[in-house]
Amino acid sequence: LRSMTAALRAVCALLALAAHVRGNGVLAGCPGDPALQAVSEGSLTNVTDGSGVDPAGYLLYCPCMGRFGNQLAHLLGAMHFAQALNRTLVVPPFIEYGGAGTRVPKTGLPGISLVPYTELFEISALSRFHRAMPMADFLRGPAQTVWPPSARAMFCFSTDPARADCRTKRGSPFGPFWDQHAVDFVRDIGVPIHAMSDPAAAAAALPAHAYPVVAFHGAPASFPVRAAHRSAQQYVVWSPARRAAAEDFIASRLTRPFVGVHARIGSDWQAACQTGDGLPEFMESRQCGAERVTAAICYPGVPTMAAQIAALAAASAARSVFIASDADTHSLVEAISTLLPGIPVVRSDETVYADVLLLTAADAFIGNCVSSLTAIVKRSRDIARAPSEFFGITTMPSAHT
Repeated sequence: LRSMTAALRAVCALLALAAHVRGNGVLAGCPGDPALQAVSEGSLTNVTDGSGVDPAGYLLYCPCMGRFGNQLAHLLGAMHFAQALNRTLVVPPFIEYGGAGTRVPKTGLPGISLVPYTELFEISALSRFHRAMPMADFLRGPAQTVWPPSARAMFCFSTDPARADCRTKRGSPFGPFWDQHAVDFVRDIGVPIHAMSDPAAAAAALPAHAYPVVAFHGAPASFPVRAAHRSAQQYVVWSPARRAAAEDFIASRLTRPFVGVHARIGSDWQAACQTGDGLPEFMESRQCGAERVTAAICYPGVPTMAAQIAALAAASAARSVFIASDADTHSLVEAISTLLPGIPVVRSDETVYADVLLLTAADAFIGNCVSSLTAIVKRSRDIARAPSEFFGITTMPSAHT
């Protein structure tokens, strides 16, 4: 009976993972399993005053900390903050940073490019959590009525709100981000710093009748992601085009079952790991339950990584391995191929977005405990009840911890 129950749960997990990759809405778990119940949805009504404007107000921010993993982590927190204030969330584009030598004309600031949310994900799925709209749609629509240039203030959390300096558009990516949206600000408004974690205080400080649009200097969210916010990942659903591309990649270049590997082995990551070595918590290390960050967890050597990948491949009867990394993986591929003769090892030549989708769709996955990109994959696989492992970790935390 136990073996039958375990088998049913395994089948259910695989079906849930397939549903997640296909983007079939909010995932429902196995019947009768209370741990798989969806989080409560927010206010879903498309509230307007008849002119297409939300009288409860709008919330904007610049996703100006880190790259894709950090930006998506902040989005989950911003979703909860907008829901708590009952404001429509204006979803910003993702920021990509230009290569070496790329500069903004006249300013000399490092260049950026913007990837609209809807180029990657379905805004309709996010709106099932709470009212939301892409930033471009807001600027073309409601902003013309409720956010004239003369009323555009930059908000920021401050220990001294009366004398707050929000640094508005100073530096990169802040200046280039708002410049690409043709937005300037006329004043700064400070918000008590405790309001970031106190919705009642935030609502009292930011009444919609006084401030119909609140544009924050950065995301009104914490990093790493709060445990209570992780399940909001289920409302971040990849677009049909992105899902189709991932399915085509798997069909043409991989053989199931396959192991997905996220390997952080770049020199900049090595330097970051030296900073975090010995700390009880560093970046996204909460996700793997480590009591202390060590080099073996944050930056394991190639032999250690290859051995763990080979063990996972053997345990999952893998027929191929997919590797996504921030650096050249030639030595890692060689080491894996030595341990797994006859099993193809495919190195990613895709974008970071495709990498995340492919790692999420893997039959087995191993990633980096500290990485925010691994964290996206881990949260998505937790929702689908699919297993995840980490380099340097032998005892895994349960999903939803």
